[in-house]
Order: sequence, then C-alpha cells, then structure tokens
Amino acid sequence: MTGTEEDRPSPYQAFLSWAQNSHDSINVRRVYIDLAGDLVAGVILSQILYWNLPDRLGRPRLRVQKNGRMWLVKRRQDWWEECRASPKQFDRAIANLKARGIVTVGKWKFRGSPTTFIGLNWDVLLNLIQDQEK
Repeated sequence: MTGTEEDRPSPYQAFLSWAQNSHDSINVRRVYIDLAGDLVAGVILSQILYWNLPDRLGRPRLRVQKNGRMWLVKRRQDWWEECRASPKQFDRAIANLKARGIVTVGKWKFRGSPTTFIGLNWDVLLNLIQDQEK
C-alpha cells in the first residue's frame, strides 16, 4: 500500500520539520554585534567564542597551542563554510575585533601553509560585556 497525497506532509510542514531539527544555524547574541561594531564582525565573534568555549561534555574545542596559549586556527576562506563570511568580510571583521582588543591575531605556518591564528582576549571581552550591562 502506497501513501496517498493526504499522507504526505505539505511543503510548509516539511519546512517546519526541517527548521526545528536542523543544526544549520548560528546563535549570535546582540551584545556580540554591539561589541564588534557590526553584524558580520558580531557573527565572527560569536563563532570565535563558540570555538573557545567547551563542548557539551566539557571538553575544549581548541586544539592548537602556541606561545603558551590556545588558538583558533582557520584559513580566511574557511569562514565562508563556518558562517558565510567572505574572505574580504573576514579581513575587515577581524581587523575590527583586533582594533578593539577583543582578539589577538598571529600568522604562522599550520600544516605547511601560513594560516591565521586567533586568540581570544578574555579579560577585554568580559570587561566590554560588563560595561555594556551598566
């Protein structure tokens, strides 16, 4: 016995199911946008924080240690897959975050290629968030 037209979900119902079950989203707090100065930089800050926070089992997500600290290592073109930021948008956003002191950026070889290393400056970030709450 095959399903009838009535048994199949409508396009709206199928979309609703997909939207509720999809993990293809980015959680961006408004304060990140405010601190970063614009939407794209706020989204990138949100993703930098995601990688710097422990996973749901409490394990660190960052794996690269250099100069006594942990770094997020990601090529500028990889940010498109991460959060739909083009290399040009990433360059502008990371320069903005660096100018505000929220991140430190280095460029070192990783797997044989010069790659951007991003270090989160927790003290600066937490002070800026606290100042926003006043």
